[in-house]
Amino acid sequence: MSKFIVITFFIIVFISGVLTYKDFGISWDEPIQRKLGLAVYNYIFNGSDQMFKSADRYYGSVFEFILVAVEKVLNFTSEKEIYYTRHLITFIFNFIGYIFFYKISQFVFKNRFLSLLAVSFLAFSPLIFAHSFYNSKDSVFMSGVIIASYFSLRFLNNSSTRNAFMAGFFCALAITIRIPGLFIPFISVILFVFKFRASKNKSLIFYIVFLIIFTYILWPLLWSSPLKEFVSAFYAMKKFPTAASTIFFGNTIPGDEIPWYFIPIWMGITIPFTQILLFICGVITIFKYRMEDTYKSYIMLWLVIPLASVILMRSVLYDGWRQMFFVYPGFILISIGGLKYLLDSKLAFVRFFVISAVLINLMQAVYFIYKWHPNQSVYFNFLAGEKSEISKKFSRDYWGLVYKQLYDYLSENDEREKVTVFVDTYPGETNIAMSKSPQKFELSQSLANSDYFLTNFRTGVILENSKKVYSVVVDGVEIGAVYKVN
Repeated sequence: MSKFIVITFFIIVFISGVLTYKDFGISWDEPIQRKLGLAVYNYIFNGSDQMFKSADRYYGSVFEFILVAVEKVLNFTSEKEIYYTRHLITFIFNFIGYIFFYKISQFVFKNRFLSLLAVSFLAFSPLIFAHSFYNSKDSVFMSGVIIASYFSLRFLNNSSTRNAFMAGFFCALAITIRIPGLFIPFISVILFVFKFRASKNKSLIFYIVFLIIFTYILWPLLWSSPLKEFVSAFYAMKKFPTAASTIFFGNTIPGDEIPWYFIPIWMGITIPFTQILLFICGVITIFKYRMEDTYKSYIMLWLVIPLASVILMRSVLYDGWRQMFFVYPGFILISIGGLKYLLDSKLAFVRFFVISAVLINLMQAVYFIYKWHPNQSVYFNFLAGEKSEISKKFSRDYWGLVYKQLYDYLSENDEREKVTVFVDTYPGETNIAMSKSPQKFELSQSLANSDYFLTNFRTGVILENSKKVYSVVVDGVEIGAVYKVN
């Protein structure tokens, strides 16, 4: 495969993002994350102590600070401009993550076709594609982990001072996006010690020193009391005190009471099916295909340590598996390893069948992204069961981005200058700013005094006796609706 094809692929991915970033609404957490970024910005430039009073202060803030800094430099005042820009920058950062994931795959498999396929699995996963625009926590952390892993693997391959510096910096970047990034230096140090024993202690010390220095520099929360705040952040993120409810197999359960199989099930029903089969093959055959032992160990630990930690520590988790997106690249690399093993078969029909199935499923994922844009996040494979039952069994548009489409419908179909709406959840308030006619809508605190009721079905409230005038359905799964009240 030529470099031209690889470059063309990335150009297509980039253009697809630039052309679509304005199509998404505001997710539930975005205003909260922006507020954290503003607190950090005001701490750095205005000396405000609001950051230390924030309930979200222990979230890594480096990326949120960057987003707010851009907003300030460009002097944006319109919410629509602000969130459009956030979505574009978030996508660009994730796009950079895709490039580094290609480089990791090349590093490991030394095969352009397999490396490009690995990136395709990631970039064209419907769930990841959608979150790559508006999720400045989980998808950005995933990309930060990818970049940090690339430089960590380079450091494990060649323990030069330059590689120690780069690995230390990008591992610190991942940690200051989200503190679970600590797992990267943890496994890096373990593998470094096993590989080099005591022969490269100087390089390891450089790496640790660079890691500590850059973590301190990139995380303003640590500036006043580094050790105390870091320990507090670690314990806060290990078991976050807020435990919102989630729908899982038809039951509404608190985030701190989820079963141990919550993440594996969510991954199993929202990842394209051929990837799951390849992953199973990869797990079975990982010791049979040729790959440097350090790389094999890193990839396995990339997946196993975070999942095992969440299960053993009974960490609080929310809807879906977005908080664990960062293990998905490790999952994909194991899947690609399974594919490599199958493609090494001497039987031509086996190779043909496998590659045909993989490419067909990949094209199905791409088509899903195209057809159901901008609601790609509501993707379920056939393992989730009948489409008609998914609405009852699992969370759908839990971040409420569908409200933008609900408002756009009313903008185009209700000719009155003012329309009063009652909304089911918080994103129904914030997404007014993203609609085609923000000035048209007024929020009501009373359902009885409203013209319409808008819902993303997060709370389970449904107006049985009201007329449903509009519904957003994704592949047979209803994710939002407008009800006429008066």
